[in-house]
Amino acid sequence: MPAAAAQDKHQSAIYTTGGVWSKLVERVKQDSKKPSDNPQAASRPDSFLFVPTEGLDFTFARKSSSLANVERKDVANIWEVSGTEAFRNEVASADNLFITPRQVATCTVLVVLDLSRPWAALESLTGWLGRIRGRLDEVYDKFNRRGSKIPSQLRARAKKSFGSKRDDEASIDHTGISVVVAANKYDTFCDEDAELRKIMARTLRYVAHTNGATLVYTSGRGGGDKESRNTLGNLRHVLNHYLFTGADRKLPSKGAVQTDHLRPLYVPGGADHLRDIGRPKAGAAGGGGDDRGGASLQEWRTVFQRFFARPEGEEGAGGAGAEGAEGDPTEKFAEGEIDSMREQKLRELDEYRRQVALDQQQVRKSRAAALTQSRRQSTAAGGGSKRASAVRRSSVF
Repeated sequence: MPAAAAQDKHQSAIYTTGGVWSKLVERVKQDSKKPSDNPQAASRPDSFLFVPTEGLDFTFARKSSSLANVERKDVANIWEVSGTEAFRNEVASADNLFITPRQVATCTVLVVLDLSRPWAALESLTGWLGRIRGRLDEVYDKFNRRGSKIPSQLRARAKKSFGSKRDDEASIDHTGISVVVAANKYDTFCDEDAELRKIMARTLRYVAHTNGATLVYTSGRGGGDKESRNTLGNLRHVLNHYLFTGADRKLPSKGAVQTDHLRPLYVPGGADHLRDIGRPKAGAAGGGGDDRGGASLQEWRTVFQRFFARPEGEEGAGGAGAEGAEGDPTEKFAEGEIDSMREQKLRELDEYRRQVALDQQQVRKSRAAALTQSRRQSTAAGGGSKRASAVRRSSVF
């Protein structure tokens, strides 16, 4: 399928006229306009969380706006985005799917890394950061063409909450949205050699810090021990803040900042510093850094790949059928009953999209017809006025 045609199929996948979600969004907006006894209980705009993991899925979370009005809820829309390289790129470039202009002011992206496959962590992180920035460039360009100041305001907001008075400020490139990096399955990585954990921690700290992001280690043990509960609690605290409080306010502290590579990291945005991260020993002579301890991404990438070489036969950043594997994974793992059901769902989805496209086309035609009729009536009214004026002038003479 051509890329343009594939992108058109996703244009109306999320916000469609008459869809369930559009009705829910409209209801929340109407509820937020209702008067409240407590002026501080007003609902904030809906927030959006994008989680690059497996496939494409949607859920949502709600939280009371205030204790004074528990019936009024703030809503967070959560999208999980991943798949093959072609699918990820298609999703990231879709206008109505990933970081749209209406979402950008309240958008948060959670990039999930897999520490059980440490050689793929840096590639996965930089790949998703590249997609995020590419999509934001398109959105910001639309605002700039309209003369909007939203892009500069979002970057200024991010800079303020991150901490603007810093001597490494020039090395930080803010995206303008909230980005959280969650390095998951720490329990599978915590027994590795201390030097390997140090390289991993410092590399991820560098990439997260220079992109204005928050870095959190999480454990996949299911909360069976205190350390696992703490890591998940840290991630929950960060997401609750960005989704329900807002990126315009500084992330409140919850426990101590943890930068020790022998412990699960917890580094909120703005809590780190390039001089504390340092430079890789093996890359110190390679140049590209500064005298304050900063280094270039290429230096860290070189050292990282030296310590975390990809095992023979391993796939790309996300493994087969996920981060970096091309093709359709169903061809490799065929299941007749499941495949037939999948084909049926795909046909239903195509039919739904065609119906949505027809509905939207009908709406556009109706609007165009109404506009044409209005212009004709205005023209007719203007012509009648001119004729009446001519009659009055002729009667005078």
